Amino acid sequence: MRLLKSIFLFATSAALLLQSVSVIGQIASQPDRTQISKPKPEPPETPKPDKKVVSIAEKRAYELLIATIAQSSQIEDVVDRSKIIASASVLLWKSDERRSRTALAADLDALFDEYQKQNSHDGFDKIESEIKSIASQVSSCDTKLSIGVITRLNDMKRQMRKNGQTLIEVSERDLLDDKAILAVDILSTNPKKL
Repeated sequence: MRLLKSIFLFATSAALLLQSVSVIGQIASQPDRTQISKPKPEPPETPKPDKKVVSIAEKRAYELLIATIAQSSQIEDVVDRSKIIASASVLLWKSDERRSRTALAADLDALFDEYQKQNSHDGFDKIESEIKSIASQVSSCDTKLSIGVITRLNDMKRQMRKNGQTLIEVSERDLLDDKAILAVDILSTNPKKL
C-alpha cells in the first residue's frame, strides 16, 4: 500500500511538474514586448491535430497514472482505494478521458455498493464524504457527471430510507445544498463550465 501511495504521489508530482514546465515554456517563448518591430504577417492556419503531441516525460507521467489506477485494486479499503483512483483519474482526464470515465464509473459503483451495505452512521458518513469528494473533483472535468453523482447519492439515500435500511433523514434541501456546493466548486475552477 505504501508503494502504491508512493507511486501515486510520484505520478501526481510529475503531472504537476509537467504542467508548470509547459507554462514556463510558453512564457519563455513569447517575444520580448519592449522591442518595437514591424508586425510579422501571420502564417496561414494549419489544422490542429486531434491529440496534442506530448513529451516523453509527460507520456511517462500519464502511464504512471494509468498504472496507479490499475494497481489500486489491491487496496482493500474501498474509500482509500477510491481516493487514489479518483485523483489519478482526474489528472489523467485530459490525456485519456475514456479511461478516466471507466475507472471513475467502476470506483463509484464500488462506493455505492459499499454504501448500501453499511450499518453504522460512521460508515455512511465516511463513504458519503468520499462520494461527494469525487463529485467535487470531477466537477472541473464534467459538470453533468458531477451533478449526476450527487443526484444518484440522494436517490440512493431516499430508497434506503424507504426500504428501512437506514434512519438517515433525506430531504430535497440536502440535494439542493450539495448541488450548490458543487456549483461553487465549478465556478471556482472554471466558470465557463456551469
